[in-house]
Amino acid sequence: MPELDVDVASWWLRQRSRIVSSDRQLFDCLLLLVAWSLLKERNGRVFGRPALNVLDVVRAVLHEGEEWALGGFMPFVALSELWSRQPLTL
Repeated sequence: MPELDVDVASWWLRQRSRIVSSDRQLFDCLLLLVAWSLLKERNGRVFGRPALNVLDVVRAVLHEGEEWALGGFMPFVALSELWSRQPLTL
């Protein structure tokens, strides 16, 4: 997680540099997936939908990733197979 005095872009680039180059695209995609899912949850709350609990937000992230994979987004195809085999418990 970024520290309070570090912007997300700087944190992202620093963390990205720590990952082997072949995995950076997946890291970027996962970060964007989580950010997109959190934005959707935030918008739902702002516009009157009841707030989801943490487990349901995680499930929504995984579901969105599976949808991306079904749509042909190759970086998530292997992850989608992994996610579907692992039961989600927190």
